[in-house]
Amino acid sequence: DRTAMALHNHDLTRTPTGKPKSRAKMTEIKPIGGFQIELRVHDELTPDSRAIPYGCSGCEIDYAWGDEKITDYDLLTKNEVMTHFPYRLSLEPKAEGKHFSCALRWINKRGEKGPLSEIYYTMVL
Repeated sequence: DRTAMALHNHDLTRTPTGKPKSRAKMTEIKPIGGFQIELRVHDELTPDSRAIPYGCSGCEIDYAWGDEKITDYDLLTKNEVMTHFPYRLSLEPKAEGKHFSCALRWINKRGEKGPLSEIYYTMVL
C-alpha cells in the first residue's frame, strides 16, 4: 500500500547511528550570578541550527574551576550531560571569583562520545 501511494517504506532492520563525528561549539558562556554559569551550544557543522546532531542524546561538559585557567584536558575532572539549552550549571559557593574552564563533546544514546571541543573560559560570579 505504501508503495502504491508513493510513500517511503520503513526499514525493518535497525541501523546504529554510530559515534558522533562533529564537535560541539560554545555559542555563549556567561556567569549569571549565584555561582551559576549559563551555556549555549550548537554543532560546528550546522551553526545556524539549535538542534543537536542526529542520534545524539545530549552534550557532555567536562569542567573544572580554580585560580588559573586550565589548558590541559586531563585536568577537567568534573562532568555533566546537558540535554537542553540554554543549560545552567550550578557550582559550589567556594568557586566564586575563580576561573571556570570547560570542554564539550556530543554523546549518543549508547554513551559513545565524540571529539572534544576547544577549552572555553569564564569567571564565576
